[in-house]
Amino acid sequence: MTRSGIVAALVGLAAIVLVLVVGQDMRDSGFIIRAYIITAAILVGYTWSLARRLERARRAREERQSGS
Repeated sequence: MTRSGIVAALVGLAAIVLVLVVGQDMRDSGFIIRAYIITAAILVGYTWSLARRLERARRAREERQSGS
């Protein structure tokens, strides 16, 4: 996993923990917590995927430049 993927996972985890702490006493807190967890999971997955693609593109570029 890339450094960007780890950072994305930590930010997503922090968002989930924050909403768990803040949303406990709110009306409809179950819905709010589930929505935040789903959203954080999607954003973390998307960011991780983009970081992997960027890393692969950098490696391919380095290989092309060193092969020339």
